[in-house]
Amino acid sequence: MSTTPEVLDDHRIKFTIDVDEARINKAMDSFVRELQRTAKIKGFRPGKVPRTVLEAHIGGSSALRAQAIEGVISDAYVEALNESGVEPLSDPQVEIIEGKESGPLKFEATIVVRPSVSVAGYQGLEVVIPDMEATEEEVDAGIDRVREQWAELFSKDGEVIVGDVVTLDVDVSVSDSGSNGMHLDDYVYEVGRNSEIPELDKHIIGATKGSVIVYSPSDRQPDGLGTDSDDDVSRDIDGDKGSGIDTGETGVEQENVADREAVTAKENRGDEGQEMDNAQARSTDEDSQSFPLEIKVVVKDIETKVLPELTDEWVQEATEYEDVDSMREDIRKRIEQYKSSSVRSLFPRQVLASLNDLVGEDPPAELVEVEFGRELADFSKRLEEAKMTWEQFVEASDDNGNSIISRFHDSAVASARADLALRAVADAEEIDVDDSLNDLLSKIASRSNKSLAEVREHYEHSGQLVAMRSELRKEKALDWLLHNVHVKDSSGNDIDNELLLTGDSHDVDNVHDSEGSDDSGVTEGLEE
Repeated sequence: MSTTPEVLDDHRIKFTIDVDEARINKAMDSFVRELQRTAKIKGFRPGKVPRTVLEAHIGGSSALRAQAIEGVISDAYVEALNESGVEPLSDPQVEIIEGKESGPLKFEATIVVRPSVSVAGYQGLEVVIPDMEATEEEVDAGIDRVREQWAELFSKDGEVIVGDVVTLDVDVSVSDSGSNGMHLDDYVYEVGRNSEIPELDKHIIGATKGSVIVYSPSDRQPDGLGTDSDDDVSRDIDGDKGSGIDTGETGVEQENVADREAVTAKENRGDEGQEMDNAQARSTDEDSQSFPLEIKVVVKDIETKVLPELTDEWVQEATEYEDVDSMREDIRKRIEQYKSSSVRSLFPRQVLASLNDLVGEDPPAELVEVEFGRELADFSKRLEEAKMTWEQFVEASDDNGNSIISRFHDSAVASARADLALRAVADAEEIDVDDSLNDLLSKIASRSNKSLAEVREHYEHSGQLVAMRSELRKEKALDWLLHNVHVKDSSGNDIDNELLLTGDSHDVDNVHDSEGSDDSGVTEGLEE
């Protein structure tokens, strides 16, 4: 077999492949033997059917040759890819030039490939990471969140302010819909915590005990979800959700944490949230005609929170610490552990984002489509693990799934751009992965109880060996970047790359909560 590649343009390559007649005849003989083994023809025992009968059974010698040529083309095309190291983005467009009826075979296979992109400036790439030191304000806020767990409530007569705890009677009606709406007695709510009741904070602040407030929300959320963002980070420290930042693998593999939170948020909002959902759902009929909500709120009681005085005596009595200073230092340490863990997790994505900015060309649509398929496949797998359907997820999120699909597409474009950029870095740095590829194939061979030669032949024959080599080169290119980019924090200080590449990236998960102290919310509200 001989192969002649021809570059048609930046996105396409045409292979002209010649196959001798002996290989065609061998493929035809092999196909006949397989037919003899499996064909069931009346009057003949299995394996004893004459070749002429088999040929007649499948449509004659020309049909037999066509079947054999189909297999030969497939094998010869994969061999051409392995020989050239070209990784296609599309199935080949095949045209037989000679040998369809007899003699040697010549065919052309045209494929779409990745373009070469420029990443000029990658060697001087600079990345800015968030500061990892805790500020005094963050430490103070962490201490206050611990103190809030021992706060006392006292009734007050003044106006409602953020942080007050109010007791309300709430009536929600849907105008002109014939719906009965809903009613809540003694609804207790801490002002500023994003109530399930739309725009409640906006209208309740400044009210006094006995106030009656009637309003129609101007911007209702379709599912009535509050954000509850302040609680998210405290749950992170407990380890319930992890760091909230995906470290990812090679490329821009983003874990759509917000999507998973949307799945669980609707399930965890309690009876009030579900009743609000029902009322809002009733505000739109089958023809999507919108009916306005009217909300009536009666302020029955207002209480203010009084935190315990921060003294050494209170710290000894209420927490595991001996004094205020030791408490401050431990909270500072927790905050900095959280920040450093988050920054280390975020670092590879920041490097890729900076590298992507160097790529001026748009990635080809075929590559974006490949990455988009991966995004959807990964997300579908997560939904399956969560025992959810796409319809259930969309119902628990924002809008008919349109913004979700748009987000996947944007992520696919970023992944495609990163794919091209990392390959360019690998080429520029002349990265070799022969040893790494052998190590990987050896591990696969060991796990599958096969020889290294058998495993390599399998991946070569399936056309996957080139892709495996490319992925390893991209991984090494990213590793080179992680060790060589110039890193500064947001205050302008130079940061040693090794600090971001070593250490336990899950320090925050190992922080213990000793008996008698629950300060798991000390990092609540920190920006990721």
